[in-house]
Amino acid sequence: MRFTVGYAKIGTATCKYTKCKQKIAKGLVRIGKISSSPFAEGAELTHYFHVHCVFEQMKGGRASRLESLDDLEGYDSLEEEHKKQIREFFEALPPPGEGSPTKTSKKASSQKRSGEGKDNNEEDQEPSSTTNESGKKRKGKSKKQKANVDDDDD
Repeated sequence: MRFTVGYAKIGTATCKYTKCKQKIAKGLVRIGKISSSPFAEGAELTHYFHVHCVFEQMKGGRASRLESLDDLEGYDSLEEEHKKQIREFFEALPPPGEGSPTKTSKKASSQKRSGEGKDNNEEDQEPSSTTNESGKKRKGKSKKQKANVDDDDD
């Protein structure tokens, strides 16, 4: 994926960061992610972001990210104060592959749900909860489960 930076020309583009979606005012610095268009072969599509929004998205670790400021088309034509602002955001990014520290990995969250990694002694386990005809949950074995246990003793 390619990135471009420049000043908003007319102020009608909206920031594509899902937590923002605000208009990017005319004259503000904006960063665009350039990708191939799904609508026309060989065409390109640019999604614009506020500078702070695009770097916030990159911090999450899921979005594509800049590898170097050299990869930012149009960077050299910016005013020095805007270059400095972008450089500070770029340098504050965590190293690649380190995503957001608040999120857990898929493996860890699936282990948590499945109970992997826990000591599964029978005495530690609570009875499973079941739902009766009225939709209320109750703990313990159903009558059918109890009957099956009783039948096994014969």
